Amino acid sequence: MAAMQSINRVILNPLFLIVFLGTAAACLLVVQISWRRWHEAGAACVLAGALLYLVGTFLVTMPLNTALDEPPVRPVPKALSDGHAT
Repeated sequence: MAAMQSINRVILNPLFLIVFLGTAAACLLVVQISWRRWHEAGAACVLAGALLYLVGTFLVTMPLNTALDEPPVRPVPKALSDGHAT
């Protein structure tokens, strides 16, 4: 887990964000174009590729892998959070 947290500290920079979100924005544009050109050859493959990228990047990586990088938060018992020992 320490290795992933180290990677997260290094990778949080503007260049990575531009590349990561820019590629997703380009895929959304490709989805829209391929949807409009559905009658042309290869449009289904282009649409499938763009959608697979978006699903793999956002619907798998962000909710599942990001949750693995951060330690779970343990609730503090009420007695300890009030400052009174029971």
